[in-house]
Amino acid sequence: MSNPSGSLTIAIRRDGGAAAVTIGSTRPVTAARVFAGMTVQEAAARIPLLFSVCGTAQAAACAAACEQAIEQRADAAVQERRRWLLAAETIREHLWRLLLDWPAALGRMPASAAMAEVMRAYQSLRALLTADAAPFAPGATAVPVDAADGTELAEALTRCALTQVFGHDAGHWRVMVTDADGLRDWASSAGTPAAALVLALLDENLAGLGRNPVQPLPVDAANQQGPMLEGAEADTFVAAPTWRGEPRETTPFARRLAEPLVADLIRRHGNGLLPRLAALLIELAHACTALPAKKGSDPFFEKRGQSLRYPH
Repeated sequence: MSNPSGSLTIAIRRDGGAAAVTIGSTRPVTAARVFAGMTVQEAAARIPLLFSVCGTAQAAACAAACEQAIEQRADAAVQERRRWLLAAETIREHLWRLLLDWPAALGRMPASAAMAEVMRAYQSLRALLTADAAPFAPGATAVPVDAADGTELAEALTRCALTQVFGHDAGHWRVMVTDADGLRDWASSAGTPAAALVLALLDENLAGLGRNPVQPLPVDAANQQGPMLEGAEADTFVAAPTWRGEPRETTPFARRLAEPLVADLIRRHGNGLLPRLAALLIELAHACTALPAKKGSDPFFEKRGQSLRYPH
């Protein structure tokens, strides 16, 4: 059975000393038309079901757009649930790449058992946050989530990032790893699968692999795309979107260009693999710190003391 959400096919072929890339898409370009005639509430309920990838992010964007249009905001408890759900989905998606996709691409064993634990923790937290409310319904209201239950389930999810990626608290990692030298120091001592990926890119001279001239989409571009989505060429734009005639990038790397670590890596490796992996790590760390956590000391520092000095 074919995938109703379509797919992308990327073909790379050598032409002398250069590589030529052809990208084909079977993604439906008329999907938005299924919402014609629906109420705002009906459309918001169906948005996350349309595609299987990042359904929570799509639901959050839809809710925000609808609430702006109808001039009605969700209450504080719903806003908090949305933030938690979006952070949880980001953690799940980034851990999937770090534990399954990246190892496979580098010929290493994927951490399948750890990813199964991530999925269980994510489903439990999502069930709690959606059990008694529809948090992405425009203008929704809800009672606050029980702090103890929410914190316990959130920590079950972030614990996977601690053990498999950072080796210790994500917030401390953000403070400690701020440049290329700090990243190498961390990767050499953390002993996690993610740290091993960083070392592999450095040791096998792959840090700059994939450098290309494609630029990120400007931050304010989204506010100027309305005419392109409403005009006669809308389907063409949806099938192969460009900005001012050029393809643009929308990835964790594009979103984290201003981070000191990413900027330092770009100076050394351009927009190759290592700066991209670092951007993903940074975004994962931000998502982990967006979820509630018990106050206390970091067991990593209790165990290792102050012997590690990553900032340079």
